[in-house]
Amino acid sequence: TTNFIVDTSNSMNTKDVTQYSKTQSITISRLQAIKEFVTQTVQSEPLEMYSLIIFWDSIDFYIPPTQDTGLFLEYLNQINTNLLPWWWTNINLIWDISVNFKSIDKLIIFSDFDYESNPKLSKEFLKLKRNNAYLIWVGSKSWWEVRYADDSVLKKELVSVISKRGDKIAKYISKKINSKYYTLDNTSKITKLSKEITNSNRISFSESQTQIVVALLGLLVLIWI
Repeated sequence: TTNFIVDTSNSMNTKDVTQYSKTQSITISRLQAIKEFVTQTVQSEPLEMYSLIIFWDSIDFYIPPTQDTGLFLEYLNQINTNLLPWWWTNINLIWDISVNFKSIDKLIIFSDFDYESNPKLSKEFLKLKRNNAYLIWVGSKSWWEVRYADDSVLKKELVSVISKRGDKIAKYISKKINSKYYTLDNTSKITKLSKEITNSNRISFSESQTQIVVALLGLLVLIWI
């Protein structure tokens, strides 16, 4: 199973991921970039089992494991930053839900790892070491005004709430939990990253190994006949 774990905090509404077309480039929200990444991954491997977990100050198994990719993508398009009660982004929640995963399951974690909002990492979280975890830092700005889903600015006592880049803590977390670390700041990276992660656990054969396998299969066919 491939499990997508998505940060749905307000900072994911920040539009700082570049999307290129033949004639122009625009910026889209971090959450929209994640949706495009997940969509492309699912469409490239339609027979895989997928699940979607969203987190903020709480966590929810938004889409339980399924092979119904059509339904999965339908629900994926509906996620937004209004689905969970909010306060601070709590990255420790990933450990709480990781007990549901088998050792062979892939964990693909998307977040901007808001430097200000993340609490102290728990000892349990830092013990979450997996060979098939992938941590993707989404965004490009060093700091930004936090916005609601309708693009209005979040304010506290009439002052705009500012958040700071969290890639340093993201790299620290990645090293501690033994995950592979990537950044997603423009959509042109999606195809390459998606393929790399999708193919990461596949068994590959050299040309000579392939010839041996083919020969053995041919021998088995002759014996069966």
